[in-house]
Amino acid sequence: LALVGAIMVISQATLLRLLVPRLGERRTALLGIMVGVICYAGLGAATAGWMMFAWLAAWFFPAIVFPVTNALMSHRIAPEAQGELQGAVAGLFSLASIVGPLLMTQLFGRFTSPAAPVHVPGAAFLAASLLTCVCLAIYWSATREPPGASGGVPA
Repeated sequence: LALVGAIMVISQATLLRLLVPRLGERRTALLGIMVGVICYAGLGAATAGWMMFAWLAAWFFPAIVFPVTNALMSHRIAPEAQGELQGAVAGLFSLASIVGPLLMTQLFGRFTSPAAPVHVPGAAFLAASLLTCVCLAIYWSATREPPGASGGVPA
C-alpha cells in the first residue's frame, strides 16, 4: 500500500504537469482510465507476487484520473455550485468506499473457496477492469463538448 501511495504522489506531482498541457484534461483522464482497464486486467491475471509489482509500474497513469476529473468538473460548473459539486463527489467517493470493499471481498471469497466453480484469485481485479471499462464509456460520453460549443475546455 505504501508503494501505491508513493506512485500516486509521484504521478500527480510529475505526470500531471506533463500530460495536461499537451493533451488537455479530458484526453489525459481518458488515457488514465484506459490504462486503468489494462492495469486491473493485468493485476487480475497475475500468478506471482512480482507480477503485481510489475503492473503497479503502469499505475502512474490511472493515478492522475481523479485530480484531472475534479478539475474538469470544476471548470464546467458555475462558481456558486462548486460546494454542491464537491459534496456530491465526496458522497459518491464515500459510497464507493463502502460498496467496493464489500463487493470485491465477496468476489475474492467466492472465486478462491474450495467450492468455487472456477479458481480465479484475481476475480476482483478482473471485475474492476470491467467496471472501469464501463466507466470509460460513460466518461467518454459525458465529457464530450456539445456540437457547436466553442473552446473553454480543451478536449
